[in-house]
Amino acid sequence: MDEPSKGDERRRYLRLRDNFRVELNPWAKGPDGAPQEEDVESLVGFSTDLSVGGVCLVADTSPALGSVVDAVIHAAELEGALSIIGEVVRADARADGRYDVALRFASGWIDEDVRQRLEQLVYG
Repeated sequence: MDEPSKGDERRRYLRLRDNFRVELNPWAKGPDGAPQEEDVESLVGFSTDLSVGGVCLVADTSPALGSVVDAVIHAAELEGALSIIGEVVRADARADGRYDVALRFASGWIDEDVRQRLEQLVYG
């Protein structure tokens, strides 16, 4: 049997292509043994797609590759924002001077209620 390609791995979740406001904040707390991100500055961007596994967004600045952040996603379809811990797995400069930023959500660090609300948003 063939091994899945890297592209297959990145697309194993359904993606919701929508434009939500996303705040990325330094992650100041977490499970025992998890890294603390104190040097990350807060920034605001807008999503290009969202899945239960992560989010891609466009922002004026970018956190460092590999940093762990608290992503606060604002969606009109939900009561209140979703706060999800994620790792920056891609941060590419664009021709317009902005950045394409991709976060992978840390599945073990997502509260079950938040996960259910995220699934409700993505899967409708």
